[in-house]
Amino acid sequence: MTVADGIGEDWEQVFVEQSVTRRPDAFYEFAMTNDEVRIAVDATASKELSRFYPELVEQGFHVVTANKIANTLSQEFYDDLRLLLKERELSFEYETNVGAGLPIVDTIRNLHKSGEEIFAVNGVFSGSLGYIFNRFSQEEVPFSQIVLEALKQGYTEPDPREDLSGNDVARKLLVLARESGLKVEFSDIIIENLVVTDLQTASANQFIDRITELDKPLQHHKSRLQPDEVLRHLGNLMSLIRVLKFLYKW
Repeated sequence: MTVADGIGEDWEQVFVEQSVTRRPDAFYEFAMTNDEVRIAVDATASKELSRFYPELVEQGFHVVTANKIANTLSQEFYDDLRLLLKERELSFEYETNVGAGLPIVDTIRNLHKSGEEIFAVNGVFSGSLGYIFNRFSQEEVPFSQIVLEALKQGYTEPDPREDLSGNDVARKLLVLARESGLKVEFSDIIIENLVVTDLQTASANQFIDRITELDKPLQHHKSRLQPDEVLRHLGNLMSLIRVLKFLYKW
């Protein structure tokens, strides 16, 4: 749906009653009749919409997005989009792609632009997995129960495998890798999927019905912890080329 007078307090009801599926062409037409600064805000996780960013830029839109997909498509798409933005002198803002409101993307970008060598970036990149493993490390509760409770509270995606697969963390690492100047593809990232093989291709309902199958392998990891250790799902970005360069200098 398109609105020219801003978003009111009743936006949820209006959205439910009036929204329809549209292609970006409708927004171009709407923008042509509203002579204001054009800013496209993408608050979806849509792969289809992210592929239209170049067209939005061609039409004179700045782009602000929480959607990580455009930044994790092919390196060619990534580079071409930035070249187009430079040619049109338009902005592309996506700080929330990693770390929500924390200035992680901007910090990595500025370090790289200032000529700093970024050897590694490590951390817990998933709030959902952070919550799940915090509880799992401290409580004597089955892993599956914690996941289901996190789902109920809205901490995970509707299909928790989106979080447990590690793909979301991999996308965040890819965003940071490219900000640090690396030319890499999603397929270059090694992902440890927490979902057992038999459940990776099951339907969402089947996964929930059989979610207790995750308990045994995760409990095995937990049983190996020392008293002062915890389980965490970590993302680790390391540039081997730069590490070798560093070692050579010394």
